[in-house]
Amino acid sequence: MLARNTIANYVGQGYTIVVAIIVTPMYLGVLGPEGFGLIGFFILFSSWLQLLTSGLNPTLARQVAVFQGGGGLASEEFRSILRSLEMTVLGLGLFTAGTVWLASDWIAVSWLNVAELPSYTVANAVAAMGLVAAMRWGVSLYSSGLAGMEQQVWLNGFNIVIATMRNFGGLFLVLQLPSIDAYFQFQVALSIIEVLIIGWVFYSRQPSGGRASDPGFRFSFTALRPVLPFTLATTYSALIWVFITQFDKLLVSKVLPLELFGYFSFAILLANGVRRVPDPITQALLPRLTRLVGAGNHIEARGIYNLSTQLLAVTSFAVAGVIVVFPRQTLMLLTGNEALTDFNVSFLPWFAAGNGVLALSTILYMLQVAHGRLRLHVINSTLSATVQVPFLAYLALYHGPLWLGIAWFVFRLLIFVVLSPIVHRAFAQGSYIRWLLGSVIGPLLGTSGALTLCWLADTTLLQSYDLSTRPTLLAILAGYALVTLAGAVLGARDIRRLSFALVTRRQ
Repeated sequence: MLARNTIANYVGQGYTIVVAIIVTPMYLGVLGPEGFGLIGFFILFSSWLQLLTSGLNPTLARQVAVFQGGGGLASEEFRSILRSLEMTVLGLGLFTAGTVWLASDWIAVSWLNVAELPSYTVANAVAAMGLVAAMRWGVSLYSSGLAGMEQQVWLNGFNIVIATMRNFGGLFLVLQLPSIDAYFQFQVALSIIEVLIIGWVFYSRQPSGGRASDPGFRFSFTALRPVLPFTLATTYSALIWVFITQFDKLLVSKVLPLELFGYFSFAILLANGVRRVPDPITQALLPRLTRLVGAGNHIEARGIYNLSTQLLAVTSFAVAGVIVVFPRQTLMLLTGNEALTDFNVSFLPWFAAGNGVLALSTILYMLQVAHGRLRLHVINSTLSATVQVPFLAYLALYHGPLWLGIAWFVFRLLIFVVLSPIVHRAFAQGSYIRWLLGSVIGPLLGTSGALTLCWLADTTLLQSYDLSTRPTLLAILAGYALVTLAGAVLGARDIRRLSFALVTRRQ
């Protein structure tokens, strides 16, 4: 089941990311630069909400994993926790939608630099974003519950359907009716359908005996009290991480014209794809690691921890590395737009590299969640916000995306170097140096060696190819990606052994 869930997560989330990256530039030719910029703002707004809604989700996912292990999903204790979380999410959803609606006129007139679109059109679009955000709270909660049940295969199949409708459905709609209003109305309707379906499936997959012990739709502070420290820690950390990772991008939307912000938002969308690389691994392995830690099975838990680190390192280094070394080729392949490419090519590598380090850092958070103790994560988040946010805000307002990207990478690297030995020694058994060399440095060296070979080939053998020929670009970048992934795998001790064993078995 573990391997099946991991594969399902990569297929589902990989499809979601790739489809968004492919479809988003197509809106530029249909809705114009400012319409594209507004969609770019919506994409970043959605990523901000994804981080924000992640605060409560580990609580339900962890409780599902714990109660399911003891056969207690139908118990009154679990149902009281679930109802209390649902009431909290309902209140947050209403607050989010109402706040965004009240601020929509001000955002349209005083924040976004709009030159051509009517202010009422922009305000309506922003209000629609608030409704989508309200639905997102419920979707995230029930998705985390299904992930805790290890129902990732169904969940990712459903996410593929929704991603197809959201991207290709939205594109088809604006091709038939070139209106930004129609696009956002469609997104609101789809979000309502999404939360209704995923909520129904979450309940249908629980034991039927749960209805008899259902405490009713009410909030119970008593039920949440045992998990309150964990819930408050994850919620606080999510709020802090919204500021750490997104506040500078929000300020960029104030400084740049809406057209250029659309270009910038696409680069951030691409870089955020690197940050989401660990999500499938985390969703598949975290419930298992939580149960092993809870059962005191430290030997098997250490094996899952080491394997998780190497999987994160291999995938995040390979994806980030290709973008870092070949940013112009990547942008031209995905967009075919020279203006967008020229604007983004200088700072995209820095954001991609920083997000590669951030993706690897997920293992530190994952280890703390499995133990149910987030004190170190809270301290790190607080210190990071205190130091990083003001500095990045200054760069965003006065020095532009390039220096912002450089600082973003430096902060991510410094935090990982300082925090990883502290977390490892507090929660993991075994030598930190051995873990670092075998699970992090090894894949990094393998990736670097492979990328060096690709760069030499690109600058000598292939220097004359036409960047505007997208089929050629696709073939070349696909080759670079495969070589880079192979180099990363060769550098990862456990994954290399598993790969060789799998190949030998098939022969």
